[in-house]
Amino acid sequence: MKGFSRSIRYFSIMAAQYIGLCLLGSVLCFLIRYVFRPESFVGLTFLIMILLILCFFIATLSMGHYLVIPPIVLSCSGTRRQIFWGTQWMMLLIVSAILALSGIYCMLFTELSGLGFLKLLPSLIGLFSIAIGVGALLSGFVLCFGRAAAIVVSVSSGLFGGIVGFCSVAMFRDSSFLSSIIKPIGDGLPYLLLWGLLILLAGSVIIHYVILHKSAVNR
Repeated sequence: MKGFSRSIRYFSIMAAQYIGLCLLGSVLCFLIRYVFRPESFVGLTFLIMILLILCFFIATLSMGHYLVIPPIVLSCSGTRRQIFWGTQWMMLLIVSAILALSGIYCMLFTELSGLGFLKLLPSLIGLFSIAIGVGALLSGFVLCFGRAAAIVVSVSSGLFGGIVGFCSVAMFRDSSFLSSIIKPIGDGLPYLLLWGLLILLAGSVIIHYVILHKSAVNR
């Protein structure tokens, strides 16, 4: 139990650092948007674009976390079980903080009320679940196939970077194409939550199997 509580503290500190990084990036985008487009720097569209950027950030974080952190934690007498559950706790804290801040933003800077944000919440949870699950699946693929997965990781990283770049540019432009992307998410994309939870479950099962059953330390 002592080792488990130490693991929770460690991953909680990591979560706080990532939350601070997400908050800093969001504030910078908010300020830049205000400087370049002060007439339309607030609204639901801006929020969704920020959340999409954070989704791809979390997907990259989820993918890289299982490739980098396990050797560090294991060298400090941690176990793979602690890595698995500690990571789930860390992701839960990060996503919960982002959603809480998004709810505050909606009530202060958009036409949405608290009830309106609650209607949007399942879609947002689905988006972040997809991000975490895809990252876990990719990292599990790398752990299983090693060097053979380098191409997949490179392509996925390039795709994530390209989408983040597109979202970053789109924040400062208004277009019908952008509106067509935002509207289904803002209205609550059907089955997005269900698909997100299924992908998250699949990623968690893959990581659980690779880390706990394919490794020497399984306590």
